[in-house]
Parts: sequence; structure tokens; C-alpha cells
Amino acid sequence: MPVVVAIPGQPNTLTAGGKLGNDAFSLASVIGAKYFANGYLGAGDGTTDGVSTGALLNGAVSFAGFVQCNNNKCTNPQGQIDANINTYNRFDGTFDTTVHHYFIKSNSISNWGTTTTNSGIFSAKTNVYETTGGSRTGIDGGGTMQMVFANPGGSYTYTQINGGRGSVTLTCPTTATNGCASIIIYRSNTLGGGVWFTSAWGPIAAGDLPQTILKAMLPGGTISFTK
Repeated sequence: MPVVVAIPGQPNTLTAGGKLGNDAFSLASVIGAKYFANGYLGAGDGTTDGVSTGALLNGAVSFAGFVQCNNNKCTNPQGQIDANINTYNRFDGTFDTTVHHYFIKSNSISNWGTTTTNSGIFSAKTNVYETTGGSRTGIDGGGTMQMVFANPGGSYTYTQINGGRGSVTLTCPTTATNGCASIIIYRSNTLGGGVWFTSAWGPIAAGDLPQTILKAMLPGGTISFTK
């Protein structure tokens, strides 16, 4: 099963060709499709309470941050991206009856920049903490995050990877007046790899099965990350 297809609560998320909105109505309007999240830190379509499903309700996820240059060539950018996730999932992906709080922060910027298509990218190493109950417990310190952002009508192209099959372009709908943003938080190889969390990507083309960007670009469309 795909790790994730959609996380509600992120209304301005990059989608392939603008085919998939990130709200309960547009998800349900695709007949027969189940664009539900399925990652370690959450699942669902945003319409259930998550007690038995690990669903992430609208407003359960937020992320923000800043990056700035410290010289005119920007050879050593400074800044940080933070994410907060509230979910009924324990960090091992199992369900609980208590809401769990997770905090993810970048700690070492590896790449950032803008494109000629009105988009940009930020990637960095991360620390993942559980903050349930007010205390902070580290659960992963060797993973990475990637954030893509775009102005309305802007796009970002993922090029071929791992012997894959070409490239895929994600476009921010012009109706997204505040622009688009999407974040992927990868689980470290020490813990077995996979994905802690990612916001919605949507199908590559109308009628396609839900799939992550990585799945679309691997030979045969292999789903690399599974729960």
C-alpha cells in the first residue's frame, strides 16, 4: 500500500495538474478512489476522529519556517523548518485512544533554491520528537525532510531517479491564491527507512491509482515506502 496519498488540513498543497484537492469533498468526488494517508504518524481522510483509524483531522498538521542567506553568494544558508503533527498514531504506526503530539525540526540545511517556474525547494536533516504530555522524547535523529513550495500556477519537476522512468511535474493550481506547499519527512535508514509524514501529492494523471512521487518514477511504478 502507498505510504501516503493525502493528508487533510493542507489546503494549499501541490497536486499533479491540479486534479486532486485536499479537502473531504474533492477527495470523495473521485469515484472509487481512496486517497487516504497511510504513514507512521497518521492516516485517514480528515472526516473521522482517528480513535480507531489513526486519521489526521483538518488542522492536525502545521509547518512553517524561514531560510536566509548570510553572504551575497548564499554559500551557508541559515534557518529552520518546523512541523507539528497531532495524531492518534503512536510513532510505530499503531493506533491509540490518546492524541499524540510530534514535533519535527530541521537541523542541517543540505539544499535550497528557486526555479524558473515560480517554485522552490528546501531539504535538510531532521530531528523527530514526541512531545505528548509536555515532555520531549527523541524518536529519530538521522532522517531528512524535503519541502517544495510554489506560487499560484507555478510548478516543480522531479527528474529521473534510481533508474526510473523520466520525470513528473507538479503544478500549483491557479486557484490556490496563497500558493502551494508540500512537505515530506523521511524516516532514517537506522530505523528501517520509509516516511514519517508527507502532505498530499495526488494521482499523476486523471484515473491513475494513488501514488507517491517516488513510486511514479521507479521502474514499473514500484511502491518503495510501505507501512
